Amino acid sequence: MKTLLALFIALFCVCNCFAQTDAQTFQQKLQRANAGDCQAQFYVAWCYETGSGTELNLYEAFKWLKKAAECGVVKAQAALGCYYYNGWGTSIDYNQAVHWSQKAAEQNNAQGQFDLGCCFLYGNGVRQDYKVAFELMHKAALQGYSLAFYAVGYCYQYGQGTSVDLAKAREWYEKGAANNDANAIRQLEMLDK
Repeated sequence: MKTLLALFIALFCVCNCFAQTDAQTFQQKLQRANAGDCQAQFYVAWCYETGSGTELNLYEAFKWLKKAAECGVVKAQAALGCYYYNGWGTSIDYNQAVHWSQKAAEQNNAQGQFDLGCCFLYGNGVRQDYKVAFELMHKAALQGYSLAFYAVGYCYQYGQGTSVDLAKAREWYEKGAANNDANAIRQLEMLDK
């Protein structure tokens, strides 16, 4: 019992130390972000998004993502497009989602490519175009962006933006299933029936 208590106390101290380190790191990055450091702005946005070192706050995350995106941080541009698309920390604005996703996609960012592909797939902020949607999502999938695996498989299975090719659909679903994507697993089961 004493060993268990000692282990609990040790774990508490270690976890508390990490929490303090996260909070200290957050405060240091926040100072740098306020001074205009673009990468620090992106880090602060991530902290607010995840609650790492600070309270989870999507409104603050959005504010800092916007600053980092405007400063040219590509990952922030992609994330900002996603925030606008889903209305996280702001109102849904498909035109802004397209704008920021396109900026990231033009710099070969897989998330930006995938998110812009979703805009074209559903016609949100742009004219619906399955071919463009497929091309963008396929680029993201080829870079290993796991969310795109299922989408590309689906396009191949149902001929959205490309010709029907069940072998390629299976290939992409298998990649998604390897990443525990429930949709990809379900579609593989449907192909097997």
